[in-house]
This record gives sequence, C-alpha cells and structure tokens, in this order.
Amino acid sequence: MGLSREYTDDEEIAIREAVPGDLPTLAAFTADTWESGDYIADAFPRWMASDDPNTKTFVAADLTADPLAADEVEGVDPDDVGELPDDRPVGICQAVGLTDHEGWMQAMRVDPDYRGRGLSVAMNDAGFHWLHETGRRVARNMVFSWNTGGLGTSRACGFDAGTEFRWVEPEPDADAPEATGE
Repeated sequence: MGLSREYTDDEEIAIREAVPGDLPTLAAFTADTWESGDYIADAFPRWMASDDPNTKTFVAADLTADPLAADEVEGVDPDDVGELPDDRPVGICQAVGLTDHEGWMQAMRVDPDYRGRGLSVAMNDAGFHWLHETGRRVARNMVFSWNTGGLGTSRACGFDAGTEFRWVEPEPDADAPEATGE
C-alpha cells in the first residue's frame, strides 16, 4: 500500500505503510504515552526488520510536515532508521493476522497534537481493509479498562466490549489458614 487518501477527508493527512524512517518521530510522540513509557520505540525496529506476511503496520502521515531525524530524538539508534520519509508520521496502528480468518489490531497511537481529527479510525480502517483483503473476517483488540480514550477510540472504530480485565495486586497473608479444597 502506498500513500492513500481513501481513509481520511483531511487534506493534510494520508494513510500509508510504515517505513523504518518513521522511527524517530514515532518514538518522540509515544515516549510519554504512559508514566512507565511505551513499547513502540523498542518494538518498531523489529516490526520493520520482519517480513512477516501476517503483519502490516500503518501510519497516518502529515503531508505538510517534516519528520524528525534520529539525532533529534534521545535513544533512537540511527542504524534502525534508514531513509526518512517525505512526510511526518503522526499516528501508528498495526494489523496482525492471527489465523486464516481472524485478525488483531494493536499499537494504536496518535500524536497528541493531531488528536480529534479521526486518524485512529482512518488507520484502523486501513487495517480492517488489509485484513479483509487477506481473508480475515473478524478483528479483535484489547484496551485496558482504565484507558478511557482507548476505549472510546475502539468503539469509534467499530469494536464492542466483549471481556473486561482488571489489575489485581493482592498482598499475601503469611498467617492465613491453609486452603483445604473442601
């Protein structure tokens, strides 16, 4: 898939396949996704190095802005970057084929400066389209229940909640009676 305007009405934005040169900009805007950081900067070089036919990574690209270079972003290895694109990636989403009929959507991120422009839905639609072209008719994703923005985005993309998971951090009681199974 080359540059495509089919998924968005925004004249400044196109959806395209990710390239290694997207790494610096993606690493910069995902660095503070959560307090503990984000896995995108670490995973992206592996995704680009893989030729897995069951995985496709998409970006929303601002056609009017320039990408960041590796030397502008802390922690980015220039060897992972390669040639920079002619545009600025401002969103990322990955579609993965799990089986011949089922797909998984993951890694949805949008630069905070570009939120509210429908980019999540546009990238997700590109992923749905690719999954459909490869014979997959079901797509799933997972969003933590505390991630209200992610839940809203998932619903806007057409996902319905099926299961809810919660974090539990029990504190074991060394003095508790032994369970007997009765």
